[in-house]
Amino acid sequence: MITLKELAKELKVSVSTVSKALHDSPEISVQTIEKVKKFIIAFISIIKIKMRLNNIFIHYEVISISIRYFLLICRF
Repeated sequence: MITLKELAKELKVSVSTVSKALHDSPEISVQTIEKVKKFIIAFISIIKIKMRLNNIFIHYEVISISIRYFLLICRF
């Protein structure tokens, strides 16, 4: 989870600018609103990729452990 403060720091704008951009405030330029929203979309995409990779890794570990357990049982 990312906070408004972290978003603002990353985008080099104030926290209130990020908040206003997310609410499509007329006080904020269209370019800034697009910049904030594009960054959030990119951030969400990265999180989804990391989650998929993590799920693949967990699946691999479960299979690996299962195979080792099976091989251990077969020795007896």
